[in-house]
Amino acid sequence: MNFLSIAWHVGGLAIIATLVITAIVQRLTPVLVKPNKNEEDHLPLKTLFTSFRIDWLVSGGFLAAVFIELSTGDWSAIFAKERIGVSPGLAALPYVIFMIAIITGRLNAGKLAERFHVHHMVRFLAVFGGGGFLIFLAITAQIPAEHKNIALATTCIAFAFAGVGSSVITPAFFAAANRRSSLPSAVVIGQMGVVNVSSVFVVKAVVAWTAQLTGSLAIALAISGLMLIGAAFFARALKVD
Repeated sequence: MNFLSIAWHVGGLAIIATLVITAIVQRLTPVLVKPNKNEEDHLPLKTLFTSFRIDWLVSGGFLAAVFIELSTGDWSAIFAKERIGVSPGLAALPYVIFMIAIITGRLNAGKLAERFHVHHMVRFLAVFGGGGFLIFLAITAQIPAEHKNIALATTCIAFAFAGVGSSVITPAFFAAANRRSSLPSAVVIGQMGVVNVSSVFVVKAVVAWTAQLTGSLAIALAISGLMLIGAAFFARALKVD
């Protein structure tokens, strides 16, 4: 960011990401789910609307878990730059740490699922991740402005907790949504997407208004931490009979 304009920076990343994703999809093509070509199994367009229903337990848990990912993307760099006062290059570090934590957690999800029941694991991770995020966020807010490096370190730890906490939860609720519905997976995911986009629009506005009215990004970010903890209350949707 200190050597490239924002246009070259974002444009270059977009090109690289497109090429990498295309290559990965090509490599995965042999093992991807094949399209259903049986006409009898296709749902009429009218059925897509008339069969629409909201699984409030799953949708609530998914929103509570996924919002910290969206909030991190929106606010982590702004928080590091405006509240802590680090350079634009370092301001992206909390987001990088968050994504590394998410990737690490999801790569190890299978091992965790072999040892623990999913709903127990989700409850623990929600409280562990959300609680750790709030604690270190509060510590960061108390660190004097002249100690930028310490504040940046505690911020990175806060987002590492958030990443680990949310890593397994969002896929778990996706799986639960498919299991609890008789509709095809693509339809279920589409319905969840509609509910999630609508809900996220409202919650994002609440977070933005909170930041504006209180003048504190830490308080605004705390909302996403509390929501992550709240995902524990929806974990009963993940129980397998």
